[in-house]
This record gives sequence, structure tokens and C-alpha cells, in this order.
Amino acid sequence: MTKQIAWTHSALLAAAMCAISAPALGQDVGDEIIVRGVFVPDEKRSTSEISSLLDAEDFTRTGDSDVASALRRITGISIADGKFPVARGLNERYTTATLNGVPIPSPEPLRRSAPLDIVPTRILSGSTAQKTFSPQFSGEFGGAAIDLQTVGSPNENFLVVSGSLTYDTESTFRDGLFYEGSDGDRFTFGGDVRDLPDLANQAARGTFVATTDAERAAVSSSLNHSETAVITQNEIPLTGSGSFTAGRIFVDSSDLVLGGTLYAGYGSEMQRRDAVENRTRSEAILAGDDATVETYEETRHETTLNALGTLGAEFGAGDHELLFTGYVLRSSLKRARIGDIRIRDIVNDEEPGTREFTDFVERQVWQTQLKGTHVFPSLMNLQADWNIAYGEASRDAPYERFLTRQSEDLVIDDEGTTRTFERVQFDEPSLNEINFSELDDTNFFTSTDFELPLFVANRDLTVSFGASYADTERDTQNSLFQLLASSTGDSGLETARPFIESSRVDVFLDDEFFEAGLYNYSAFRSSGFPDSSNATLEVFAAYTMAELQLTDFLRVSGGLRFEDGQQEASAVQTGTDNTPLTTEIDENYVLPAVTLTWNPLGNLQLRGGYSQTITRPQFRELVPTIFTDPTFNVDIVGNPFLQNSELTNYDFRGEYYFRNGEFVTLGFFYKEIDNPIERVFLGDEGNTTTFANIDSADLWGIEAEFEKQFDLIDWEFLPTNFFEDKTFVLGTNYTFSQSEVDAGTGNVIIPTGVGGSVAAREVVAAGFIDDGRSLVGQSDHLFNLQLGLENPDTNMKATLLLNYASDRILFGDDPAGPPAVEEDVPIDLDFVFSRDITLVGQDFGFGFSATNLLGQDFEAFRNFSSANDAVPFYAFDRGRQFTVRMSYEF
Repeated sequence: MTKQIAWTHSALLAAAMCAISAPALGQDVGDEIIVRGVFVPDEKRSTSEISSLLDAEDFTRTGDSDVASALRRITGISIADGKFPVARGLNERYTTATLNGVPIPSPEPLRRSAPLDIVPTRILSGSTAQKTFSPQFSGEFGGAAIDLQTVGSPNENFLVVSGSLTYDTESTFRDGLFYEGSDGDRFTFGGDVRDLPDLANQAARGTFVATTDAERAAVSSSLNHSETAVITQNEIPLTGSGSFTAGRIFVDSSDLVLGGTLYAGYGSEMQRRDAVENRTRSEAILAGDDATVETYEETRHETTLNALGTLGAEFGAGDHELLFTGYVLRSSLKRARIGDIRIRDIVNDEEPGTREFTDFVERQVWQTQLKGTHVFPSLMNLQADWNIAYGEASRDAPYERFLTRQSEDLVIDDEGTTRTFERVQFDEPSLNEINFSELDDTNFFTSTDFELPLFVANRDLTVSFGASYADTERDTQNSLFQLLASSTGDSGLETARPFIESSRVDVFLDDEFFEAGLYNYSAFRSSGFPDSSNATLEVFAAYTMAELQLTDFLRVSGGLRFEDGQQEASAVQTGTDNTPLTTEIDENYVLPAVTLTWNPLGNLQLRGGYSQTITRPQFRELVPTIFTDPTFNVDIVGNPFLQNSELTNYDFRGEYYFRNGEFVTLGFFYKEIDNPIERVFLGDEGNTTTFANIDSADLWGIEAEFEKQFDLIDWEFLPTNFFEDKTFVLGTNYTFSQSEVDAGTGNVIIPTGVGGSVAAREVVAAGFIDDGRSLVGQSDHLFNLQLGLENPDTNMKATLLLNYASDRILFGDDPAGPPAVEEDVPIDLDFVFSRDITLVGQDFGFGFSATNLLGQDFEAFRNFSSANDAVPFYAFDRGRQFTVRMSYEF
């Protein structure tokens, strides 16, 4: 009789013991034991779904300081805008991000998805990117469900202090552009100097209307802060970061274990950019060299300030655990820019213009979580998990200031002497603005999950069920002021006006000239451009699922998820009687998922999955007003007629495991998407974009990955005195994907007008988009390579990393308008080294990294048929960065 052994650790251990001990004892064993392979306790293997994992050791090996940078190493994932994951060719709208299973609030103005560059890897114990849907996760799923796990209770007391310094070849010790701002800028706090003045706020809200020169001067003077306007030049210093992490066990007994961790970190980075923006929108304009083009120098100062604390308790002989987690993540971006600009129909080649720009953006995310895990042995080992969390995100961007001037030759005396002045360009109000914007996002989440292990008909059966409730609300407020020339000002100053307008900005914007009535800042208010929006999303969900070991080598996991989602978005001009234009989406879904896992032989594992999921429009996509993309400086009109997208997902992957953390996999995925939401150009509206539901899209791809460690002592051709105690680490992955948009035979609904006048406009889809093009954000090729040398005795890791993603569409094209904007994703080649060293008799951790070794720049471009080369839509230089790190553990 032959007995097959299931893939469990205890069974294989028993089998091995029997095989070894029985002959030694001379016992007659009646059963023949067949061992099909060696047990490999790999977490990737033990999960029910197809997933990719990163742990703290991976973060150290790659040297990535934030989660967004780390995730691009995962098979099938790239990063857009340095913040948002693009998983399997689907942009961030199709990907959920959670921290300990709880949705992360988002401070991003255009997205409900949280930016992952704000989460430092130092606070994490690991991350999971699940690529197949299972019912316990949110039904908003397409590319991946990314869960970040924070550090929990420590195993021992510790304190680690670390610091770093960074040199950038394009920035450090070169002259950069700066402005004063406030003393708190370097710590991410903008300070009182940037508060919206009360009088200006009243003017923006319509509760104060300036009708006289004195009232207009009062509003303008209240906005006059030279600290936010005067740009100076100075040398860019070395930048760096510092942090400390502490853990302490407060109680350690048989009845109670109580411990906690605390992390605090600060970082500062300065980057100088030589950039170009070309807003050419048609072949005719390109041929006439009459386009909106701006070339500029910009200095960006990015600062981060983060803190995280955990407090964990374990009691009841380890059957009950409580974990409290609280974190605050802050970042700020301070920019100063001076450039040359040529604007169609306003500024021409002979008389170019110049533009100055300054801004300061604060982002903050904070959240508190309380999580409980309980096991009840008396109830058949029923496990209950619960989670309750509340968090807020905010974004404050005060004093976003533009000032544009144009060269003009003027006669300054009776003798006909001519002088060139930089006159302020008053012809277009949008060229000289001050903008204030605020965003507040609140997030409440609670969930309860139960898991019951059973043994039915000699087979393991695990039944799970649970429910969750999520409530997200977002409010935005915008206040815009435009600099307007006056025709009623002091005529005695008219002859001096060219000199005044050519002066330094703090002289030009002196209160004296506002009071003289030469020009003034006026609040821009229009029902067609609402300044306030509110959006809410409530989702109640319940699920049930089961995992059954069908045979010794075949198991199935499947279930259903029910979601009832109510989404509402509205916009209104404050201080008016206008009724807000409100969009409501109220739908519920039953979403099935099933995964089959089979071990046909040895350490080979095959998986297949099927699921149905959805994705909902982002908040700002539904708000019918014009707003500006802060990254690419492109206008966007929200579309209140958007609908949810529905996805059908098919997955297959073969996995072979050499040992823990070593494997080779080959997978295939296919997705059918109904009503996908694409960002497209709004007809012939130049560079204005909107969002539209396309009829359908198909997406398929192949993923392959390989990770293996080789003990170099086995490589006899290498000198043993250096390599005998070292390990060679090889990791690589490749994803090939293809997508195709189907315009169908129907119409696409896009907005016409904005604010209270917005209406539906049906456009024949085939003439509105390029039928058959790729989905926005999808790259055909993704490739990662890691080559490492490691020594566990000295904790040495030396790794060379290559990251490649092929071109992808940023904004979809319009056959009747401008071509698509595509991104030439930079190829990143990085080197990371770390090891323990001894200095002055003390043990330190030392690290060194060199990033962007190839010196690749960023470029988003358009391909016009009449142009020989791609026309840069937005491009800038990227420097090579060299960083040295030191840490000390007390």
C-alpha cells in the first residue's frame, strides 16, 4: 500500500523521521513512504492568492527610503509621478493601499489613492502586493491590493540612531533659487506668513466686494508678502536625513507581555531642475513655431517629518493580542522658479517673456488604529480579528504665485532714447495670479473578521466571514486672485510705470502702487468655476469564503463579497445662492472570487484564479470644475457623468521553490474591463483634459521572476580567501503586457461647460479616442535585476539594481486634436552597500548608495507626424545621487 503525504510541515517531518529511524531499529514498515519534495516554508507559497512580498531585509538590500521606490522592484509594478503604483498596466485607480489592513487617507488633490512616497520604509516590517482578488479585501481591485505592515511589539529593548548625507550632481554646491518663506519651512510648517488674510478671504468668499480704489488697495496690500515673492540665488548645500527608532518591553510575564516601539525621522532634499514645458497642441502651430513654450530653472526643497508609535499587549497565554498604532507623516515642497516663456498670440519670438513662480505645499497624513486578535480554543479555535481606525489627510498650498513680464522697447526722453523694459503682462489675467488651495480628507474604518478551522471528511476546511464599514469625506477650498491693471490710477506715475513694472517684485508690489491705483489683486469668482467642493464615499461590505484541501495536493479557496457603495460629489461657488451641482453613484455588487492551487510534483505549485471586481471614479474626477494638475501644469475638467468600471480577472501562475526565499515563477493574467475611465483631451480644447468612460478594454500579460542565493564557497574557480564566507544573490523579474481600448459603436459622455452650467455632451467614441490604443499608464515591458553579494557574519550587503519600464501614455489622445502625451520612463541603475563596521571601539552600521548611475533624465513628449523628433511636453534633468548613511544601536 502506498500512502501519499500532504504538504504540511508536521507530516513531512514525521515522514522523514520514519524513513530514517525505522531501518535503524530493524523495524518492518508496512507502508512505503514517498517524499515528493522538501518542505519550503515560504510565505509567498503559503498564501492562498498570487502575491509578491517585500520584508525589512529587502528594504535594506535595495536602499529604498520610501514605499513607492521599493514597490517598483516587484514584478509587474511600476511607479507613476514618483508616488503611485501602476500594477499590471493599471494605474493607481485600480490599486488599493492599506496600512495594517486599514485604508490610508490621501492628501492628493486629484486622487483618492494615497501617495506612497510619503510612507518611509523605516516604519515597516514588510509589504504584500496581492495580485488576485479575494473577498476579504476591498472590491475596488484591478492591479493589486497593497498592504503595508508596521513594526509591532519588540522582542527586546533597543535604541537605534541613524543619519545620512546626500550629494546630487545636478544640484549640490550649484547655485539654486530660493525665497525666504517662514522659519518653519525647513520643518514642513509654512507658518503664519502664509495664512490667507481675512480681508482677502472675505473678498474670495464674496462677503466683501471691493468697489473703490482704497478697498481694492486694502485687499491687494493684505496679500503683499515679500517673504513669499522675492527670489534670490544661493548655493545648494548637502542634504540628508536623521531618525531614531526605539523599542521597549514594559511587562514580560506568563500572564502579560506589553511592549512598544517609537520612530521619528526627518529628511531634507534639494533638487535643481533645468526644465522645459512645450504646450504645442497642433501640427499647424508647430509648423508656425507659434506655441506656448517655457524653459526655466527651478529649485525644489522637499522636507519630510514622520513619527510612528505602537503599543502591543499579549495575554491569555498568547491567545489574545491588542495592538495600537498611531502615525503622523508630513512632507512639504517649496519651489522657486525663473524662466523664459513664449505664449501664443501674446508673446512672440522677438519679444520673449519671463515668468517667476513660487509656492509651498504641505501634506500631512495621520491615523490611529486599534487592532485585536483573539483565539478561542473552547470554540474550536475560532479566531476573531477586529480593527477600528480614524485618520485625516490634508494638503495646504498657500501663495502659489505667478508673475509674467514681457520685453518692450520704449522711448524714454524727447531725444528718442530707447530702452528695453520687462513690462508686466496684463493682457492675460491667468499669467499673474496668487492661488490658495486647501484639502481635508477624513477616513473612518472598522472591520470584523472571523476564521474557523474545521476538519471535514479527513480534510482541512477553513471558513472565514466578516464585515467592514468605510466612510471617507473630502472637502476642498480654492481662493484665486488675479493681478489687473487699472485705468483710473494716479496719472502722475504713468511715465514711471515702465520702471516700476521692471523693478524687483517686492518693489513692484509695494503698497504705494496699490494705493496709487496702478494695479490691484482682484478675487476671481465665477459660478462657472466653483471654489468649493465636497465629496463622500460610504461603503458597507460583507463577505464569506472558504479554503478546502480537496486532496493531498489540491486546495481551493473561494467566496463572495457584497459591497454597497454610496458616492456623492458636489461643487459650489461660496457666497452665492447657486444650488450645488451634485453627482450621486449608488450601486451594490456581489463579487465572486475563486483560486485553485495544485502541487503536481515536488516543489512545483500551480495556481489559477478567477474574480470579478470594480473601481469607482476618484472624487475630483466627478467635480464639474476646472482645476490644474500640479505635476504637469495641465487643466482638468471633472466629469459628473462618470460611472463605475467593472472588471473580470483571470490569473494563472506556476511556482517552483528551491528553498525559503528562493523560487522561479511564470504567470499569465487577462482582464476584461467594462466602462474603464480614461484621461483624455477635451476635444479641441488645447491642453485641457477630462475623464471619460470608454466602452471596454482588454489587458493581458506574462510575468516571470527568479530569485536564488548561491554559496560562493561552492564555486571552486573563485579565490576562497575572499569569497568563502559570502553569498551571491540573484533576483530578476520581467513583465510583458498588452492592452487595447475598444471605443465601441456608442458615444462617450463628456462635460460641456463647468459649474452650474455643466451639461452632458455625447461624442462618438470612435472619433473621440484613438480606438485600439493602450490604456493610460500601461507599459509593454517592465524589468528588474538585482545582483548582490552578502556576508551574514558582517551583515554586509552589496547590491546592483536595474529598473526599467518602457514608454507609457500619460494623457490619452484625440484623433481630431493633439496627440497623446507619453512618458519616457527613466532607466534607473543603482548601487547599494551596507555593513557593520567598528570605529573608536564601537560598532556602527555603515551604508552607501549611488542612484541614477546612468544619468537618465525625465521626459514626457508628444509625437507629431510633421516633427522629426518627439516634442517635449515636460522634461527636466535628473542628477546622480550619492548617499552615505551611519547608524548606531545603543
